[in-house]
Amino acid sequence: MVSLELLPMELVLDLAEHMDIASLKQFMATNKDLYELINSHEWSITEAKTSAYTLPPCGKYIMSSTTITRHVLSCGTFKAAAELERRERRVDDLLRHSTEFLDMTSPLELRSELTTAQKDRLVGLLWRAIYHCDRVADLAANGPHEAAGAPPPERWDLITTGAWRLPEEDFPEEIRGRDPCTNFAARPAQIAYIRALPAQDVLFIFYLVAVCGAAFSRKRRIYESSDPAALERVTIFEECVLRHGTYFLWSYVRSARGGEMEEMSGHLLAAGLDELADWETGKPGVMAGLRMTLLNRFREVCLDGDDDDETGISITRCMFEMVGDLILGRKGGKKGKGGKKEGEEGKEDDEDEESRDEGEGEGEGDDVDVDEA
Repeated sequence: MVSLELLPMELVLDLAEHMDIASLKQFMATNKDLYELINSHEWSITEAKTSAYTLPPCGKYIMSSTTITRHVLSCGTFKAAAELERRERRVDDLLRHSTEFLDMTSPLELRSELTTAQKDRLVGLLWRAIYHCDRVADLAANGPHEAAGAPPPERWDLITTGAWRLPEEDFPEEIRGRDPCTNFAARPAQIAYIRALPAQDVLFIFYLVAVCGAAFSRKRRIYESSDPAALERVTIFEECVLRHGTYFLWSYVRSARGGEMEEMSGHLLAAGLDELADWETGKPGVMAGLRMTLLNRFREVCLDGDDDDETGISITRCMFEMVGDLILGRKGGKKGKGGKKEGEEGKEDDEDEESRDEGEGEGEGDDVDVDEA
C-alpha cells in the first residue's frame, strides 16, 4: 500500500477537486500534512469545484440554508462549496422524488405523459431555473457592503419574531431594509437580474413558479372556499420561490413535517402576504415584486407585440403551450418576437435576438446540456 506522503502533491490536489466536501473533510483528517496541504489550497480547490456548475454563484457571497438563520458564506471556501452541494442534493430531491408536488412524468400542465428523454430534458431545464432562483436569493448577500469587504448584517431573528407585523413607527427603516423575509435591500439588484435574463430562462423560471403555485393550490384546496386570500397566497408562494429559491421550496415541500424549516416557510409566506397587502393599498416605500417583474420580462421577450395586453391567466396558458412545444416537440406553437418559435436551439439568429434584449444573463445560453444541469 502506497503511503499518502509519497503521493505527488498535484495528484492529491486533483483528487481533492473531485471529492464531495464531506469525503474531503474525512480525507484531510487522516493525516496532518495532508490536512495542511489541502487547507492551504482551499480557494483553488473550491473554485475548480464551483466552476463545474452550470450556473456558479454570481457574487462574492452566498447564503447558507442549513437552519432557519441564513448565514453569509464567502465563495472560495469549503463552507460555500458544501452549501452548493447541499442545494444540488435538494434540487435533485425536489425534481426527481417529490412527485406529489412536482410530477415530472405526467405534468398536468403539459397534458401528456413524458418519455424518458422528454422528462430528462424538462428536469434539466427546471434544474437551471431553480439555480437562477438561488442566484436571485444570493443577491441579498451581495450589495453596497461589498466595497467595505464585510458581509451584510444578519437579521434572521426577524422571521421567528414576526417583526414585519409591527407598526411602521416601531419598525425603523434601517431594520426593514435588512428584513430577510422581503429582502428589500436586495430587491433592485434582483429585479435587474430578472430583467436581464434571456427568453428561454425566463420561460422555464415562469413554468417553475407556475407549477409550484398550482401544486400549492391543490394542496390547500380544502381551505380555498373559506380563505378570502386564497389567490393571494398562491401569488406569494410563487414570489417566495423566486425570492428565496431552494431554501424556501425544499423547506416547504421536503423538510420534516412540523419542523423548524417547514415553520420558517410559513413565516416567509405570511411576511409576503403582508407585503402584498401593503402594495395593493399603496403604502409608500413598497417595491414591486419579483413575480411581477418576471411576467413583464416574459411579455417582453416571449410574446408578440399584439399579446401585451393579455391577462395573467392567458399569459400562463401561452407559457404552458410554449413549454409543451419545446419539451414534446410539437409544431405550430406560439411564436415569440421576431417570428421564431420559442425554444428553437442551435441557431445563430436566436443569439442575435437575445443580444437585442435588455441584456443577457451572466454566462447563460439558450442551449442546456441536461447532463451538465
